[in-house]
Amino acid sequence: MVYPTRKVLAVGDSITWGLGDPARESYRADLKNRLAHPGFPIEYVGSVQSGSSFHEGHPGWTINDIRQQVYGYLGEHQPDIVLIHLGTNDLLQGIDLATAHWRLNALLTQILAYSPDVDIFVMQVTGFLSADFQARADQYNNRMLTMSNLDHPNVHLVSQANVRGMQLWNTAHPNTFGYKQMGWNLYTAFRQVYGNSSWYPGTSPWQYGWADVCKQVWDGCRRYEREGSQWTLSPNQAGSEC
Repeated sequence: MVYPTRKVLAVGDSITWGLGDPARESYRADLKNRLAHPGFPIEYVGSVQSGSSFHEGHPGWTINDIRQQVYGYLGEHQPDIVLIHLGTNDLLQGIDLATAHWRLNALLTQILAYSPDVDIFVMQVTGFLSADFQARADQYNNRMLTMSNLDHPNVHLVSQANVRGMQLWNTAHPNTFGYKQMGWNLYTAFRQVYGNSSWYPGTSPWQYGWADVCKQVWDGCRRYEREGSQWTLSPNQAGSEC
């Protein structure tokens, strides 16, 4: 089967931008590389560039920040697919946590009203090292399951909640390995929506025997940019704290 090139708009905050990944690729490069195997070409669009591609990932931005700009993004870039990972800064800043999923659902309504044919992959957020913030993320992710727009055939929920623990660079951002896990999770969702029996399942990062894990390190008052070390991996380490 020959697939047309689809324009993909990745929307979010510093996680979409790629903080924690030295190459600033976030999940974008891994997803694109995986989709190349079944011949499903994508072109990332947006006004921001980090790593090798464009996007609309804005460090520090909240759900409402994106809501204020989304019509401009859709009008300028005319995407076929929108990827959304949002809410981390709402959780960090404590912005009306009980209704964060309503704001996200309102963003989905805006996108569907402006671009009714677009496919949306909306992600549950990645984890935190802090137990308090992780509890907020768990609540937010669970509340996302009640969003009314999940009933729309073009809206697809993708869990990124398993990106946590040793897959984090600092308290809230994945490291390179975590971003690969995000790419794998998205590829799995794309395969379910667009794929057929010819699509190779791909290899989950958790099937690797080892990985170089990069983390931010504090000595109590000073921050060191990163500490690299090699970890031996096994499936039961998913979601563990280190």
